[in-house]
Amino acid sequence: MMTIDMIALYAKCSKNNPLLHVGVITVLFIIFNCSVYLLLDEGDLLAFLGVIIPLPFFFLFSKSSEYKRKYLHK
Repeated sequence: MMTIDMIALYAKCSKNNPLLHVGVITVLFIIFNCSVYLLLDEGDLLAFLGVIIPLPFFFLFSKSSEYKRKYLHK
């Protein structure tokens, strides 16, 4: 699972490089949406991986956001 070091490192990286953070979120959001479309409309079960893969990253984003609010305020 994710350690506090990984969460802290990503929180610092996203604070220092906000455009990179927005880019990563955008790419994961596009992957998720395309996979949901393929899964629902086409019935492609392999697209289920595109739904599962972004979930740990969303957990990382939420935990790093909490870390930034607690420890990296201005």
